[in-house]
Amino acid sequence: MPEILLALLLICAVLMLLALGPARSPPFETLIEFTCDSPPVLPTFRGNRGTSGMYYYICRSDHQVAHLGTLPVATNTGQWRICRRARGTVKIWRPALPSPYGGNVFQITCNGEVLVSYANASAAYEARRAFVAIMTGSLIALSAGALVMRVFHIAKRRKREKLIEE
Repeated sequence: MPEILLALLLICAVLMLLALGPARSPPFETLIEFTCDSPPVLPTFRGNRGTSGMYYYICRSDHQVAHLGTLPVATNTGQWRICRRARGTVKIWRPALPSPYGGNVFQITCNGEVLVSYANASAAYEARRAFVAIMTGSLIALSAGALVMRVFHIAKRRKREKLIEE
């Protein structure tokens, strides 16, 4: 039974490694600018700080539509709230769709003021990807090592049982 679990862990870790996006962020010149529609005005609830002010934006470029449901980690949330209340024009920069970078947004501006800079979003993407790669590599090494040790243990046990029988 442990062999099956270790093999499944190894398979899952390899699949995670294969699903990782590129190691480096795309150059800023390759990103496409999307202009986002203004979200509906919704009341702000003071009691629920986790969801107040989060809206779902639909952003459009010449021939593509992207969605901005959550803000990137590097967002200046104070400026974001001010922009949202002022119903400012939000623009995002992200790779063309479909993208190996997933739904990552690499820059956000509101009325021309940068809320998420390319440098910060790019660094956050690369750090997150490096962390996942390290964790996945560790899982692969751990599961492969444990699986190999388990196989050696079983082989050694069979050899010992064979010697005892003779």
